[in-house]
Amino acid sequence: MTVVTHQIRFAVDIGFSKMIAASAFGLYGIANVVGHALGFISDRLGREFTCAIGGIGVIFAVLILLQVEKADQVWMLYLYSMLFGLGMGLIAVMCYAALADVFYGKHLGSITGLVITSLGIGFAIGPWLAGYIHDVSGSYHVAFVIAILAISFACIWFWIAAPRKVRLVAGKVRRSGSRKKGA
Repeated sequence: MTVVTHQIRFAVDIGFSKMIAASAFGLYGIANVVGHALGFISDRLGREFTCAIGGIGVIFAVLILLQVEKADQVWMLYLYSMLFGLGMGLIAVMCYAALADVFYGKHLGSITGLVITSLGIGFAIGPWLAGYIHDVSGSYHVAFVIAILAISFACIWFWIAAPRKVRLVAGKVRRSGSRKKGA
């Protein structure tokens, strides 16, 4: 949320017009929807691999954004927006599926509520902290590097806690031997 909140201001500070910056980052929303739609791949590849793919996409995206230095590099803003949105979409969908895999049962709602509350606290502190860092240093670079470190640690911790298998859903599992030979 730190990067999402400050991405347009970052681009405007570099010299992009507000319209160019906003339109480039509009791609983030479209790519995020695509990332959500591709969430099913975590059922095929596993939650930890999907988290790694999304996390690597987000990290590379922010590194690309940090390389943008002047207003004629608009293609880099577009590339950033697409990678960032896709990665964040994959991570968001996969996290809730992983919660259901690990904490399936009557306490899933309470645990999900606790996770969402924690996210809300982070979503409140991160953008504020990035704004403070920008006000003190005149740059978003340190704040964005902190965001990269945070997503890196989150992906590592997720890999450690990952369910390691997808919970099978009744009616979706192929039963071995259910097909007759020659059919």
